[in-house]
Amino acid sequence: MGGLVIKFFPWERLKDQLFFSPRISQDGTIEELSVQSISSLVEKNFKIPKKINLGIYLSFFAVHEVHRKKGLGRDLFERYIKEVEENPQEGKLAFTIILGKHSFFPLGETLMQNMLGKKPRRSTEERDFQELKTLYHLPEDLFQTDPRSAATKALVKERGFTFLGFSKFLGELWGKIF
Repeated sequence: MGGLVIKFFPWERLKDQLFFSPRISQDGTIEELSVQSISSLVEKNFKIPKKINLGIYLSFFAVHEVHRKKGLGRDLFERYIKEVEENPQEGKLAFTIILGKHSFFPLGETLMQNMLGKKPRRSTEERDFQELKTLYHLPEDLFQTDPRSAATKALVKERGFTFLGFSKFLGELWGKIF
């Protein structure tokens, strides 16, 4: 029918994880792209009222096709929110990565490795996204959400999550501070 998996991470372990950080124009076009840590993305997108201590990740969320549009997905998502709200830890980041159209191909991992270069680095400067697409022969719809994940995207928006960036697996990273 459906299921979800929730993972809990100490912030110290999570804060240096790398993601793509886009600069998006008014019309929704990605103009530039860099690689940043999740802590940088959180600081850029939120006024953090207190120190973050815990990341609560909705790592798997799916409803079988024959059971969709019956409220099961909403109930499962609300269970995740309840887990976050009832967790006694102060300073929580609830987050999820919404499946991208190209998530099952190594395009994002390869792009991130190329942007970071050979030296161990934790972030990159902004690069023109059109140039990157040409240089690495990337598809026009590189960061497009998988159509099967439209309901998840609607639920995170409805619950006030904020778009933070893209994972190396080309999915959208959304988060909310609790």
